[in-house]
This record gives sequence, C-alpha cells and structure tokens, in this order.
Amino acid sequence: PKFQFDEERQYSPFIKKLLNHLTDDDKNLFYTIFQRDESTGHDLKTVANFKLLCMPGVQHVLITQLFKARLIKDQFVTTRTLLDFLHHLLTGPGYLFDNLFNGAENDLIKKISDFDPARMHTYELDQFILRYELGLVDPELDNFLAKLEQLHITFDRQCIKPGDAASLIRLFWLLQHESVGNNYHQNFSVFFKESLFERYSDIWHLHKNYTANPEQKRALNRFYSFELIAGIQRYANRKAPELSTQKEEFFLGEFGGVKITAPVALKPDWDAILKKNTAHPTCFDVHLKVGQNSLEPIRIGLNLFELLSKLNNGYRPNKYDKSAIVLLDEIVELIAQQAKSSSEIKFYDGMQRVYSARADDDMITISGMEG
Repeated sequence: PKFQFDEERQYSPFIKKLLNHLTDDDKNLFYTIFQRDESTGHDLKTVANFKLLCMPGVQHVLITQLFKARLIKDQFVTTRTLLDFLHHLLTGPGYLFDNLFNGAENDLIKKISDFDPARMHTYELDQFILRYELGLVDPELDNFLAKLEQLHITFDRQCIKPGDAASLIRLFWLLQHESVGNNYHQNFSVFFKESLFERYSDIWHLHKNYTANPEQKRALNRFYSFELIAGIQRYANRKAPELSTQKEEFFLGEFGGVKITAPVALKPDWDAILKKNTAHPTCFDVHLKVGQNSLEPIRIGLNLFELLSKLNNGYRPNKYDKSAIVLLDEIVELIAQQAKSSSEIKFYDGMQRVYSARADDDMITISGMEG
C-alpha cells in the first residue's frame, strides 16, 4: 500500500478503501457475522473492536500511525502485513486500543508501540490517571463510561485493575475525531494532536506546489528562516555558546582553546525551489544558498524535520537520534566548506575577546575588540 500526502489528509487511499470494504454494512459477510455475535452476546470484545474499526475517525488515526511508522521507522507495509495487523486489532487479547500497542509477534505493532499515547506525560493526563486510580468521584466520566457500554467496552470503576487508566488514555486518543456520549474524551484531544506530522505535511505541500505566489513565499520563508536555518545553525554552533546571538556566524572548529567562526549568509534558493524537478511522495528537498552559491538539494524526511524542531526548542541530541544526526552532520559539512572560503574569520579566545581577520586583495587585516 502506498502512502501519500494530500490536501484532505487522506494518507492512504488503498488502506482507506480496504477498511471501507471490511466495515461496510451492505452485503458484507464480516458485518453480518459481528451483527449475529452481538445479538447472541458471543465474543463481545471482538464485536466492540469491530464497532471501533467502523468509525471513520478511528480509521484516520490508524492510517496516520501506519504512515508515521513508514516515515519514522522506515517500516514497509505490505498487503499481507496490513491484513495481519487488522486481524490482530480485531481478535487480539484486548480491546483494539490496547491491541494496537501490544503484540510482540507483529512487526507493525512493535514499530507503532513507540507512539503509545499512554507514555505521554502532561499535567492533565497524569492528573486523570491519578484520580482514576484513586477512585475519585467523576460523574462526567461515569456518564461517558456508561455510553461506552453500548459499544460493549466496559471499565469497572468498582474494581479498578492495573493498566485501566492507561487503556482509557489510549481510548481517548483513538476517539479524538469521534463524538461519543458527553464527549468526555475530548477534554484531552489537545494533547493528542499530530502537530509535527501535520506541519511536515504542510511544508511538503508548499514545496510541491510552489509557484512563487507571495503568500506561498511568505509561508516557506518562515519555515526556512525560523525552523530550517535556525535549527542548522543551532546544531552547527552547539559547541560555541558565544554564537547564540550571532545569527550569521558559523562555528568551524576549536584550536588551542580558540574558537574559529566565519560569517555565513544562509538563505533560501528561491529559483531552485521554483524549478525543482521532482516531488517525492514522503519527503521533500530543500534548496539553500550560502551567499550567492547554491548548495545541492538537501533531502528532508520526518526524522530530520522532527530533530530540527526539537533543536529550536533547546533539545540536545542523543544516541537515539543517530540517523537524523548523520544527515544533519552532512548538511553542516556542506555549509562549512562554503564558509571556509570566506574572506573573513573570527577568533573567540575564551577570555571575552574577539579577533577578526579579513583578507583584502593580498593583505590580511587583523583587528581585536572587546567582546
């Protein structure tokens, strides 16, 4: 099954069509079987899972997770693995929202388990878990759980089991695009938004459809200036905190305690963005210039996009970011090679002093100033 970005955020028409066939109530054998089981009270947990799978909002969440597994985990999804995945969701040991993150035998489940919303920690989610496990009174939750019983999903608040609160968090997350009962679950929807993924999709579309329209150009310029270039410079200058306020200096190295930098005017290459030759289905190329010199196109995937976002929020990379760091190192090296041919370099001696060396014809001028 192929994944793609489109304007309606329908990331896989193939999987969507398959789910529609599986859950359609018109002459569908699966639907008939589950309807019979529901009427006889047989295997109601599987019936509940089928009812969840019939919901368009739930289908959207599932397809999004599969697409994320493809982009972040480089997990290929074949028709066979997809069918095994759906079989596990429906007939696994628990409810669908738990089966989605528990299943050691299923490769897709193992990859998707890293996206488990029960691992999220916000004040509101942690407070919900605490209140639930303490059995504190919550009439709104009781009303919501009563409505869930009509879907054959039961949580016994008189006999709370370990993991029940985590299961509810997963259920709230799974139903974020659906209306159920008093919509208690939507109190937490803001924490489940796929903001980074949707931002990535927006930037992908801007590159693919760029025609130099002023509105497009403003939107892309914000990305290049405040996300891409800012993230690259933060990473390149991470060993030189002196440069935190110097937006156009690039750290080149340190020798004998003296840090060496060069001015770098890094900016979008608008002509190259307009004349791009290809549009990749799951990633996009960025085009940069150092001064007047164009760099080769740089491929951006979701992993690198996420790392740049984290860097701009003060994140320090670790060993788990290895694949994205390799790509970022290559980008920094491309820019550094251009920076090394600059006619000016600066020296930071660690004693609050800054020296500048400038080449002018066959002369080199050295100037020193207090930092």
